[in-house]
Amino acid sequence: MKEILDLRAPKLKVRFDKGVTVKPIFYYLDDSNAVVDLTDYTAIMEIYLLYTDAVPEITLTTENDGLELVQGTARIKSGTTLIDGSVLQDDLLVPNAWGVKLNLTADVTADLEWTTAVFHLNLIEPLGDIIPFMKGILLPSDPEPIP
Repeated sequence: MKEILDLRAPKLKVRFDKGVTVKPIFYYLDDSNAVVDLTDYTAIMEIYLLYTDAVPEITLTTENDGLELVQGTARIKSGTTLIDGSVLQDDLLVPNAWGVKLNLTADVTADLEWTTAVFHLNLIEPLGDIIPFMKGILLPSDPEPIP
């Protein structure tokens, strides 16, 4: 599915400590910041150690519980660059927004042997069309020792 990576998809850096549960929610809105109903959609996130790798290191989906489609209030911070290239001047709250929740358990993150990986996250419509949603970099690190 790697060929479905869209260069226009938002880019994100996800930083986290190894050995902790990571469950951020990435909300999906249309070009006018309106809610998109993701009922009956699925999602897939493929994580590669190198962008040139042919096979993902990890594949997370809504079927294997690595991803979950959820509904809640999306908060888009001021200064965010939107899909149309404009920059949001004020915080925007969008109630009843649908998003994709990443479910990386502490057991999974504790076992990661890499410190950088690339990912792409796609939504799959009920009829099978693929929507490039997000791409970025995962940056797990060893937790800071407590003095």
